[in-house]
Amino acid sequence: MEAQEPVEADTKESQIVKKREAKLVQKMEEIKEMNQRTTNTIIKPTSTVKSNVIKEGDRVLLVSNSGKSLIAKMKPSKKYKIGNFFVMGEEIIGCTYGTILENKNKQTIIKEDIYTLDQDIHSLEVNTEINNDNREIYAVNENQKLSYEEIEYRKSIGIRGQELIDDIVQNSETFNKRTKFSQEKYLKRLKKKHLNYVELRYPSLHHICDFVYDNVDNKSLKLRHDALGYILNSTNLSCKSTSLVIENTKGVVTAGVVERMNEQGIIYKLSLPDGESNNVNGEIMHMNKLSNVEGDNIEFINYRQLKKKNEESIELRKKLQASCSSCIIVHDKHSPKDLFSIAQEFLQYSCYVAVHSQFMHPLAELEKYLNDMGLAVMIRLEELFTREYQVLPLRTHPHMVTTHSSGYILSFITIEAGR
Repeated sequence: MEAQEPVEADTKESQIVKKREAKLVQKMEEIKEMNQRTTNTIIKPTSTVKSNVIKEGDRVLLVSNSGKSLIAKMKPSKKYKIGNFFVMGEEIIGCTYGTILENKNKQTIIKEDIYTLDQDIHSLEVNTEINNDNREIYAVNENQKLSYEEIEYRKSIGIRGQELIDDIVQNSETFNKRTKFSQEKYLKRLKKKHLNYVELRYPSLHHICDFVYDNVDNKSLKLRHDALGYILNSTNLSCKSTSLVIENTKGVVTAGVVERMNEQGIIYKLSLPDGESNNVNGEIMHMNKLSNVEGDNIEFINYRQLKKKNEESIELRKKLQASCSSCIIVHDKHSPKDLFSIAQEFLQYSCYVAVHSQFMHPLAELEKYLNDMGLAVMIRLEELFTREYQVLPLRTHPHMVTTHSSGYILSFITIEAGR
């Protein structure tokens, strides 16, 4: 009996091993069947990207080769003018964003041989010799054989655009004496003056910010796109977060917050008594999808309403109490210190805050207040400097002329007082 016990134990272990092997084989067969099913089935991809085709009612940013720009809502029967360029809405509807249009013989045609306004499409071959220099070239009227009256006469008989530029270049006594780089600069000036192109751009936040910066004086506080991007980044915005916005930039900052949140979050826009109205600028709302999410994601709050002592105001204050994880203040009607004092009760601890001002001294006062009261950490007062570069073969260099300051930004993280 004692000799048979190990044999029985061995048989039990072998049976357990066989069962495990059988289960593994069964699982492998199931996996093979699933792989065969997935290879035989067709998965239809789904896309949430909107159509790139311009439709009636869409807003389009029109940018001419001369640098002028215009935001327009597309209507078939409406005529749009940007500089010397005229185009009907029905001619734009149906085109795709990025299309370049040209006025030629009183008709609007699509330019298919160029893709950007900066692309050189001149038919003349630029001199490739680099031994030339411009020492003997002087800016005098005698360098051009064609007079002003002759150029205007050519325009009147229908010679325009590239054909006119060809005539001007052929009648220039100094063009062939110039260096390659000088020739390209000369052609660029002629194209800017005589060509009439317009590019249809999608009104993205970057383009809107540039448009407002260049065309709307003192209504966006001269907020450049790089400053707006830094503000959005320093406040650690993400999906499903709650943000408090105090701004009077015609909705540019609010639009940036919505885009950064991907329309998934809550935005409390606090309106002050002598600030702008509760409503964000209609065009910016539409172009940045604010019109679709205004009811669910954006709540406009009047500061006067918060100061009242009725039940509605009390409930609203309780709702906002320490509820915001980020805060953006871009306002020029009140001092940053006063605005932060208003917003402070609505902010959580560890709330990311960014305050913008056109002047450094008001932000320095707020910085001193935060340090004295121990209300924040990671306090940084910065000024952004942006300079464009020309990137071309053998002549990459920064532009000699740049934009002025876009203001100062104070960023910090709130903490419990005294810690």
